[in-house]
Amino acid sequence: MTTLNWNHLRIFAAIVENGGLTRAAQVLGMSQSAVSQTLQRLETAMDRTLVRREGRSFSLTPVGEAVLADVQAMQVAAERIGLRVGQHRPELRVMTVSNLISPLLDEAFRLFHQRHPEVLLRIEVRNSHDIVATLREQAQGLGICLLTEPVPELDCRFLFQDEWSVFCGVEHPFFGREEVTLDELRQEPFVAFACAREGAGLEPMGPLSIRLGLGRSTSGTSSHVEEVRRMIVSGVGLGLLPWTSARAEVKAGLLWPVRTTGEWLGTHIYLVRHPRGCALAETQFVDVIEELLPLLPSSPR
Repeated sequence: MTTLNWNHLRIFAAIVENGGLTRAAQVLGMSQSAVSQTLQRLETAMDRTLVRREGRSFSLTPVGEAVLADVQAMQVAAERIGLRVGQHRPELRVMTVSNLISPLLDEAFRLFHQRHPEVLLRIEVRNSHDIVATLREQAQGLGICLLTEPVPELDCRFLFQDEWSVFCGVEHPFFGREEVTLDELRQEPFVAFACAREGAGLEPMGPLSIRLGLGRSTSGTSSHVEEVRRMIVSGVGLGLLPWTSARAEVKAGLLWPVRTTGEWLGTHIYLVRHPRGCALAETQFVDVIEELLPLLPSSPR
C-alpha cells in the first residue's frame, strides 16, 4: 500500500480551493512549478489522474472530487484535534458591507461567541463587489453583502431585505417637499457609492439611473455608507441610503426622504460562501444563522 504525503494532499486542496496553480502558489508562498510538481507526484503516487488540464483552466476527475472531499474532512478533523491540545485557535473571517444594521446578525454573533468562545472573530468591511470577488478567488471566509440575485458558483443564503430611499439634506431646496417631479430630480447631482461609479454597484442606484435617468451628475463618492450619509446631510447632493442608516437623521430633521416613483426601493442581503469552503467555524456560524432565520423578521427595523 502506498503511503501518501499529507503535504501533497494539502497542496492539492489549495490548488482546487484557490482556482488554479497560480493563485495557490501565491497563497502557499511557493513557486508555480513547485506546486505543479507536487500535484504530479501525488497523481503518480496514487496512480490516478486527479485533475483534467484544459489549457489555462482545469476540472476535477471523479477521483479528484472524492480525494478533495476526504482531504477537506481531514482538515476539519485536524482543526478539532488542534483545539483539544490547545495548539491552534480557530478563526471566523466575515466580510461585510459597511454600517449594516441587523438584529439577525447582532444575535448571530452573540450566540456564536457564546457557543464557541475559542473562535477569534475577524470582521472586514468591504463593498459587495469586492466580497464576491474575494470569495470566488480565495474560497475562504463568509460574506454578508447586497445582491440583486444569487451569484453563480457561490452558495448564497437570503437573510433579509433592506429598504432604501433617495434623501436630501436640510439646506437642499427639496427638503420638506412632499412631491418632486422626475424632471427636477434628473437635474440634481447625486452622491454615489464608489462601487456604483465603477460599474459594480449593487445598491438600487443602478436601476434608478437606467430606468429613470437619475444620477447623471455626481457630486461626491465614497465606499462607506457613513460618508455618503455625511455628504447628503451636508448638502453635497441627493443620495440613496438604507432607511436603517438614515432613520435617526430623519427624526432629527437632518435628512428628508424624496419621493421618486412611489415604488419600493431596496436591496437583498445575502450570506455568501464558497461551496468548497470547509472551515469548521464557518459551518458553525452558518448553522447559527439557519437556526435564527425563522425566529427573526425578514427586514430590519
